[in-house]
Amino acid sequence: MIVALDLETTWLDNNFDKIIEIALVKFNPITFEIIEKFDTLINPGIEIPELTSNITNIFNKDVENAPTFDYIKDKVIEFIWDLPILWHNVYFDKDFLVSYWIPLGNNITLDTFLLSNIFFRYEKSLSLESLSSSFNLDLEWAHRALNDTIATLKLFKLIIDKTKDLNEQDKKIFSYILSKSEDSGFRFILDNYVDKKEKNIDKTKFLKLFFSNFPDKKEYIQLMEDKDIKIKDFRQIMSKIENIEPRENQEIMYNEVLSSLDNNKKLAIEAPTWVWKTFAYLLPSILYSIKNWEQVYITTSTKALQDQIYYKDLKFFKNNLEYDFTYTKLKWKRNYLWIYTFLRFFDEEEFLSKEKTSFLLKTIYWVFDSEEYELDELDYYWSEYSFLREINADDKVTFSAINMYEDREPAVRARRNARWSNIVIINNNILFQDIDWENNILWKVKNLIIDESHNLEDVVTNTLKKGFSIKDLEKTFSIVDNSLKKHKFIVDNYNQKVDSLLFDVWSMFDVFWAYLSLKVSEDSKYKTALIKSDFFNSNIDNVDIASISLWLRIKLTELIDNLLIVPEEIYMHLSKEISHLEMILDIIWVVLDKNSINKFISIISYTENKWFYLEYTLLSPWEYLINNLWNKLNSCILTSATLKINDSFDYISNILWLEGFDFKSLQTDFDYSKQALLYVPDDLGSIKNNMTNIVNFLHDFFMVVKWSTLVLFTAFFAIKEVYSKLNIPLKKEGITLYAQWIWWWKHKLLDFYKSNHANSVLLWTDTFWEGVDISWEKLKYLIIHKVPFMVPSDPIFQARSILFKNAFADYSLPKAIIKLKQGFWRLIRTKEDSWIVVFLDDRIYSTNWWEALFWAFPVNIKYKKGSSNGLLEVLKKN
Repeated sequence: MIVALDLETTWLDNNFDKIIEIALVKFNPITFEIIEKFDTLINPGIEIPELTSNITNIFNKDVENAPTFDYIKDKVIEFIWDLPILWHNVYFDKDFLVSYWIPLGNNITLDTFLLSNIFFRYEKSLSLESLSSSFNLDLEWAHRALNDTIATLKLFKLIIDKTKDLNEQDKKIFSYILSKSEDSGFRFILDNYVDKKEKNIDKTKFLKLFFSNFPDKKEYIQLMEDKDIKIKDFRQIMSKIENIEPRENQEIMYNEVLSSLDNNKKLAIEAPTWVWKTFAYLLPSILYSIKNWEQVYITTSTKALQDQIYYKDLKFFKNNLEYDFTYTKLKWKRNYLWIYTFLRFFDEEEFLSKEKTSFLLKTIYWVFDSEEYELDELDYYWSEYSFLREINADDKVTFSAINMYEDREPAVRARRNARWSNIVIINNNILFQDIDWENNILWKVKNLIIDESHNLEDVVTNTLKKGFSIKDLEKTFSIVDNSLKKHKFIVDNYNQKVDSLLFDVWSMFDVFWAYLSLKVSEDSKYKTALIKSDFFNSNIDNVDIASISLWLRIKLTELIDNLLIVPEEIYMHLSKEISHLEMILDIIWVVLDKNSINKFISIISYTENKWFYLEYTLLSPWEYLINNLWNKLNSCILTSATLKINDSFDYISNILWLEGFDFKSLQTDFDYSKQALLYVPDDLGSIKNNMTNIVNFLHDFFMVVKWSTLVLFTAFFAIKEVYSKLNIPLKKEGITLYAQWIWWWKHKLLDFYKSNHANSVLLWTDTFWEGVDISWEKLKYLIIHKVPFMVPSDPIFQARSILFKNAFADYSLPKAIIKLKQGFWRLIRTKEDSWIVVFLDDRIYSTNWWEALFWAFPVNIKYKKGSSNGLLEVLKKN
């Protein structure tokens, strides 16, 4: 027999929260027939939070007369006894039961989450609710214990059936990895559900299968050339491609981009929605590259857009153009599998934990599916991120001769292809990270197109940011220590040197704590502060900052030097840790140097989970762009739908220092006077203290329109407030709220909405203001809660604000308007679309700068200010 089990709890922390419902189902492991059930609500002895009731539909009144856990404890122990236990996410439920002194030490644990991680690795979510929906497991009401338990049983049966349907190769791999697992659950599956004849593979046979995906010899891409090519005009080319209608704006942009490339010019061009600007810059880039035997690099703001251009747009041109060209994509090193470290997981002397067993099987099966071996093709959970850090190729050893698999490494091959392709698609992160890397290949880029260039300031800021926490440092030293012990290699006085260094680091953070205490309220859970000149001048705790910095650098340098001279085999195991220590040395040098405040932004933060965190980034991204891009490129095209403010390029030109650039703006094809309405309710009160009014209005709005609504917030607490108050009453009316605060993964949340958009509403925050496209039939209403200003206490904002004569007018407000424009451009995609935008922030009519906010919207958009009820009445009639 096996016992399937599920709990519902007041919240997530087993140290403070309590169980409010338990369900146990005993079933036959062969037939999966249910033998016995037990379920009950439980009085937790504490209040059930409103948000928990929203999710579980269990309220305080429901558990008033329910038994306490102590009352049913013996029944639970008797039911489980020594049987294997089936869970979906073993850690959560098991930790709660252990906190109630339920003895589970000898029970075999089977986890459908870890198994789903292997077999359903491409699913948009591994939540029980999502998997039940994907595989029709009839989960009628998720987050109720008995329903979840039965769904877990059904999911387990589906997984076991799937193991039996694996092809011969996958079965052998499955049995091989399970045989190396120390986990009782995986061993149980091996012993009871895997055909004995499949248990016939060893490491040698496994490696042979594995390396069949990575031949040591492979042809590389070649740069195509045709100096005699006759470049036709845009309409001639497009007329030969079926099912494509040439657009006037596309033709204008095509000519502008081609002219800039031909004449070694730099151009910033604003291309509004529906221009299909990717086509308008890809086509001239291809033609220019073929004719001039020069590469053109195209960089995007996201890896998702990078993949879209590579797999969809360039493939389209490859199949439809009469010209032959080559193309490839390149991502940063950490996006690629590192073969050398991945194979280290299969050390014969070590058994695999349950997490590592699941991770390795998922990754191995993915290797056999993948063509590019980019790790972001998969999603990862919990401890997998530490495994991911080990197997990604972000290490100089990957590209060195001491790596025995160098010629097979996906990252090496990707970079070699990038050297000789006509078109190379990269993303902004690799653009700036590669420039700063000693083995960079982007130094030779002469022709560059930057898409979504409105956010270049933030991209440079975040990409070049470096930081570490005390936990990071301690973990790094622990990894080094374990590796040295494993290889039986002694570094003189290693532990003493580490202890001495950590003591000084803690002393340094004591000083930072004192500084934080002066800058941030003691009640704040998250404390962060910009390190200003007063840090160096105040003599906090009578500590000499310069002396601390010097001693830390001396001690850390000595440790790094000791590790650099270890034998080659050990160095290959430690190279990532050594690089991390070198980065920490750089951070200490910069942050504790009082002269650095003129060039860098240094930040100290404290959170309960990270403890202290120290980081820095550039103060002036525009200077970096001048020195590393603008002055080195022959031609450069910046494009975005949102480069102008009030019909002027002044802001973007100043913030990115675009001296010498030409500027061009394309006109929109949309008639916003007929297609869009901007409505501003004037009776909801001040945005500073009107959350109750906002919640009530949103309730009434959702009840009228039912679906096709996106609400953009600027903070999670507002989403939490709306979700907590409205989820249950709307659910009773058949309306689902998809809240980013609950559903953390951006694109998974979007996928859920697109497949269930009927009677659904999206509640999103910061990252969803741009880079998300939803068709008109699935999204007709946009509600904007607030002007998306940067938080005034943000250290980066504080540091940069002092560079402007009027920080609000010249920096804060324009930056918010650009973001507001991006939010608006989530809307109309075709000439048939019609939209209503509801703007809830009263500052659009109640401040002395209200007119500037209208620069975020089309000049000819229909505008109306009136009562909230007036809007609802109009919607009811339509």
